[in-house]
Amino acid sequence: MKIKENKTQELINKLNTIIDSANELEKQFAKEISLVHPDLAQSAKNLVHYMALRQHNINEMQETLRDMGLTPFDHIEPHVMRSLLITKVILQRLIGEIYPISERKTLSPKKSRKILNNNTRQLFGRKSKKRRTRIMVTMPFEISQDIRIPGKFVKAGMNCARINCAHDNKEVWDKMITNIRLASKKARKKTRIMMDLGGPKLRTGPMISGPKVIHIKPERDDLGNVTKPAMLWLASPDVLPPGEADAIIPVNAAWLKNVKRGDVITFADSRKKKCTLKIIKKQGEGKWAICYDSTYISTGTDLILKKETHKAEEIVAVGELLPLEQFVLLKPGDNLVLHKDMNKPGESAKYDQHGKLLEPAHITCTMPEIFADVKPSIVYAK
Repeated sequence: MKIKENKTQELINKLNTIIDSANELEKQFAKEISLVHPDLAQSAKNLVHYMALRQHNINEMQETLRDMGLTPFDHIEPHVMRSLLITKVILQRLIGEIYPISERKTLSPKKSRKILNNNTRQLFGRKSKKRRTRIMVTMPFEISQDIRIPGKFVKAGMNCARINCAHDNKEVWDKMITNIRLASKKARKKTRIMMDLGGPKLRTGPMISGPKVIHIKPERDDLGNVTKPAMLWLASPDVLPPGEADAIIPVNAAWLKNVKRGDVITFADSRKKKCTLKIIKKQGEGKWAICYDSTYISTGTDLILKKETHKAEEIVAVGELLPLEQFVLLKPGDNLVLHKDMNKPGESAKYDQHGKLLEPAHITCTMPEIFADVKPSIVYAK
């Protein structure tokens, strides 16, 4: 195979750049590395070297190494510096430059595997017999109340119990740990306990409340003909439907008592469209109705019941409905303003009648302190 010296030298130069940046980053984090336990110091340095590596685009370099029959950096993570140095020496020797491998102490593949196995054992415990891996189980709240539950997990082969500290509290965690240890002691098995610390909960803030309205939609065919009316549940606000309903309409219980099967209820929806409901049956403390109209019913809509035996109309207002959930719809090129004013709920962009943007879409952030650290990643020329 003919080796192109210029191409190989270019690879060596790129490797030198990566190695230099890894050394520089190691110096930058020297104080943090010095605080790490001696047993983990090499791993800490390797992590810093990996951080430096990821700052470079190595895709093209990997393709070139592959074409030359050399091992690319597909599995370099456990031993970054050693792999970079060895690859550099191989390339140098391909063009006739003989340099010794650096004597600097770096993690070899063999040493890194040994560290990985030891750390895995420390974290997750020893493997069970006739099994190639460990089993970690996230503990439910119930194990703080019942020792039999962790006992079943241990008996089934659990090696490590994970407690998710994003939930519950110190008292519950303490009970969980006690019951896990008692269950392990009873089963004469060692079980590691891992406390998974809850991180910062960075979330978008609340959205502006939408209108309190429900959209009733009967099923229609392709020609717009109704094939199945919408099923509506009418009852007092605290009575849930005993089956699946297309919509729930809260009404006054005293008014509903006068509503019978076969009655027709009329109303004008939020668009002033005249619509009707027909009562088809009573079930429990509510009534089922069907609707053939596509309609919008909002809080306060008057439902009018007029019986043939009564001259007067019986009217009731629809009770409090939940506001529609709002969302921000963005298209390519739209701007979204992220701000920390929790008194200003998020909402979609506002436009005038001609489609001109009046105000961009905006949303709040539940951790306003992050704004002190946010920096632009792309600067657009004006």
